[in-house]
Amino acid sequence: MTEKTEKAECIYRKYIKCLLDEKSILHVSFIGIDETFDAKRQKTKPYLPLILMMELQEFFSEMNRFLENNSKDDIKEVYLEGFADANVFAVGAVIDAIKKILETSMDKYTLYRKAMIFSEIGQNALLEIKSCPKKVTAIIDGFALGGGLELAMACHARMVKSINTVFGLPETTLGLIPGWGGTWWWRFIPKLNQEKFIEYMKTGASFNAREALSINLIDSTVDIDEMETPAIVNQSKPYSRSSVAMIKDVIGITNKIDTGTNLALSIERENFAVAMTSPDAMEGITAFLEKRKANFE
Repeated sequence: MTEKTEKAECIYRKYIKCLLDEKSILHVSFIGIDETFDAKRQKTKPYLPLILMMELQEFFSEMNRFLENNSKDDIKEVYLEGFADANVFAVGAVIDAIKKILETSMDKYTLYRKAMIFSEIGQNALLEIKSCPKKVTAIIDGFALGGGLELAMACHARMVKSINTVFGLPETTLGLIPGWGGTWWWRFIPKLNQEKFIEYMKTGASFNAREALSINLIDSTVDIDEMETPAIVNQSKPYSRSSVAMIKDVIGITNKIDTGTNLALSIERENFAVAMTSPDAMEGITAFLEKRKANFE
């Protein structure tokens, strides 16, 4: 990792901090404030609320336009560091916000439309990252779960800072499916063990950095010596069979047709919205918030 200098640090809007170091690497991280800060515990909440995702889309959209029109090569590479100050990359969407969508929707159609918007906001932000003309590397520490892992997969490369980092897409344990591109971004990761990764996505299993490296989900780790630690995969929660079937359908459809990114994301978005209207979603999310095991039928 490069040494940073405070001379070029600035805040973009509200939730994003960026810093250009002496090697022209732009470090982008998230700020623990308002919706990403627990005032009672005085601790950063490394979640990704929609307001942060909208700001992230604006940030990369503006930067992409700047880079396309800039011939001076002021920025050579981008490091996306998540909630670096909290030593956590990101743990995904705010589950309370999803529960609120479920509770405030008067009918299935309204819920479906809200879920579509929820998914689209996240997808659009990550699509801007994927479209960046400069290499974007996710610098991952602590946790990369759910939307946090989708965020890391949308980057062009992934580096892990600690062997203890935990990865996973636990959406099926909530009665959902990935909705921010998780069923699609993995296709861009060279040499990924796709069979294993898809199985982890279906079961919602979490795994450590050693396993992430062994399946080529990550490119490198800061301290290779630490990677002597055994690979660990943990699947201790029940998962929704209907969610698993939906993931199989989405992947099957995008495998069979000549799918571009926009179409693939729309297929995922529609299926995410269908999953949100299912009884499994209410049970899975309620169980998570009540800290109990979900009882999926």
